[in-house]
Amino acid sequence: MDSTMIPDAVLKKDLKPEVEEKEAHSMISDMMSNFFGNVLNGEKMDTKNTTAFMEPFVEGMEIEGSYRLKDPCYNDALLNPDDPKCLKGSPWSEHA
Repeated sequence: MDSTMIPDAVLKKDLKPEVEEKEAHSMISDMMSNFFGNVLNGEKMDTKNTTAFMEPFVEGMEIEGSYRLKDPCYNDALLNPDDPKCLKGSPWSEHA
């Protein structure tokens, strides 16, 4: 993002960056270039770090009952049946 497009309130109250904008753009472009080069060359990607990094995000999506992970169960009844093919409610709101 171009810092000239950020609203004043965000500039004043948001988290402060650890690196300058130009350096961040350079870092991101290097990473993207390497990624696309690896994909185009058919090289296997090391997903060990990605898996560990994404684990809490995926867990949060599972707990909130994200329809990106499983289609919703739609039924005419007030209570949808348990079905392994679809998501019934949100595990976050279920009571033991």
